[in-house]
Amino acid sequence: MVENDFVQTPKEITEALLLLEKFEGNILEPCCGKGAISEVLKSKGYNVISTDKFDYGYGTQKDLLEITEEFDNIITNPPFTQQQVVKKHLLSKTKRKLALLWYVKNLGNEIETKTSKNLKYVYVFNKRIEWKEVKLGWLFAWYIWDKEYEGDVIIKRIDLTKLNNGNDGIPPKHKCSGILPTII
Repeated sequence: MVENDFVQTPKEITEALLLLEKFEGNILEPCCGKGAISEVLKSKGYNVISTDKFDYGYGTQKDLLEITEEFDNIITNPPFTQQQVVKKHLLSKTKRKLALLWYVKNLGNEIETKTSKNLKYVYVFNKRIEWKEVKLGWLFAWYIWDKEYEGDVIIKRIDLTKLNNGNDGIPPKHKCSGILPTII
């Protein structure tokens, strides 16, 4: 695969998340790499703490499994090979929302786990993400756990073709307005 499971999340993937979700309070990006997700969040005015297990010249070097403090929100593209361990640990460190960029193929397993009770949204990209570092044959999605939510998992599709052509690819009724998301 790739060294240290490192791939940079394309800007439009994080921008799509921010069209659908608003975050209150601080945000930890514990797999920041070279700052791809962090820089998009900062450009939108969010207070971001960036860390990574490896030194890529951005953020503070810290293994996410050694994080002991809590954060209001956590947003990251976790290592492909440690997703379940990472998810469980980060859920224990999240006060409000956890957003993970994951394979769509994880969906069935996620719905069956104990941690699915706070899984609110899965925003599925309808096409494969164009990673610079590697070609992957799977679809990806943003999985959103909300600590204040218990209910059915809501699955929405993001049209990546429209997103890449200057359209945000998200139907207007699904976009955020104000502080909280409006999903109709």
